[in-house]
Amino acid sequence: MALNTLLTYVPLYIKTSRESLKTLLENVDLLVSSDLEAKKKAEFEAYRMAHTLKSSSLFMDYKHISAMMVLLERYFSLVKDGGITISQAAIDSIHEVVKQSEADLRSIERENKEIDLANQINTLKQLVSPT
Repeated sequence: MALNTLLTYVPLYIKTSRESLKTLLENVDLLVSSDLEAKKKAEFEAYRMAHTLKSSSLFMDYKHISAMMVLLERYFSLVKDGGITISQAAIDSIHEVVKQSEADLRSIERENKEIDLANQINTLKQLVSPT
């Protein structure tokens, strides 16, 4: 898609991405719930929000945030399938990823330019493939 055409979608992308990040964070905080049903729902919703953010960021060609969301989607897929047990350290890392994603959205909104998210991408790589 032409750059000028994509630029018309930036305000909608920013708005929906912020909403998705808020929903993602609300569900991440429920992942330590003792209520098994609430926890399962939160796992699915966190996965769904990461998937939504990944897809819209890829469409808009925002490579850094989409790379983070690919990894976050994979992480939540492993969590919901029982391949990884979520820890407080992981939740803290995800909070930082969301905080940096919000900073990236502000940069996109102001300058149509992403910030460097290499540290957060590396953090997520460790969550997905701990050594």
